[in-house]
Amino acid sequence: MIVREVILVGESEQITAILALAVRRVPDVDRAGWSTQVCGVANKRAKMAVSHPRTSLTPAAPRSIVWWTALVVGVAAVFAGATVLLPPRNEGNQDPALAMAVAAPTMIVGAIIHLFLAVTAVPAAGRRSAPAVTCVVIAATAAIAGAVFALLRRETLLGAGGAPAYVLWWVAAVSAFVSLCFLGIRISEFSPATRPPRSGDSGEQARDVVASADRAADQLRYGAAERRAWREILARDAASVSHTVQAQAERLGPFAYVAWAAYCGHVDAPELEEMIRRG
Repeated sequence: MIVREVILVGESEQITAILALAVRRVPDVDRAGWSTQVCGVANKRAKMAVSHPRTSLTPAAPRSIVWWTALVVGVAAVFAGATVLLPPRNEGNQDPALAMAVAAPTMIVGAIIHLFLAVTAVPAAGRRSAPAVTCVVIAATAAIAGAVFALLRRETLLGAGGAPAYVLWWVAAVSAFVSLCFLGIRISEFSPATRPPRSGDSGEQARDVVASADRAADQLRYGAAERRAWREILARDAASVSHTVQAQAERLGPFAYVAWAAYCGHVDAPELEEMIRRG
């Protein structure tokens, strides 16, 4: 069974403001039972923090916007550094020297970015993400295509750009391709909190906490009318909250937002129980 992990974005004050709005949407008929479930998530996290203070349920990772920006820029650089070597329909329309002058630097930039991404933590939003995998596949395919045409046009490119630029392009292209393969594997992995634990470590407890949060997030469902009402509440009562925080709250819905707030440690069990009771 695939267990997801959601890390709430934004400052603590903004998350608390959204949380106060979200608990009011819990139906009276579900309030007692669901309160027990989400407070259980908060209690499990608190116990985890006490028994394994060095275990982090939300491992350090770059901000999603920075990671995605770097990924897109890296893909664009690799794509440009590869496709510029493709032969034009009319050979006279392309200057091979200019092509090599563009190809080598852009491929080097792409390789550096992807090397960096391959060795840094992948944010929760990037793990098992179809758009991220698509970006990696596009860049890797472009690097392969560039390598094919670099071989086919070897004499022309060597004569125009010289051996150093040609060799440098190949080193960058191979580095970029290897980094992309490794990055693709890392993106496809579960986050550390959801990965099956090793025997005897604290991973089993971490997995239990995230699984409990995932169950609580999906326990209460709501339809189009509730989704529309939640969107209007956010627009009206959370206008001072950043757009990014609002967008995540709207996407998750009020009930899942409460569950993941408990998981991320933004509220403890007694406080959450009182908030849900008051409504």
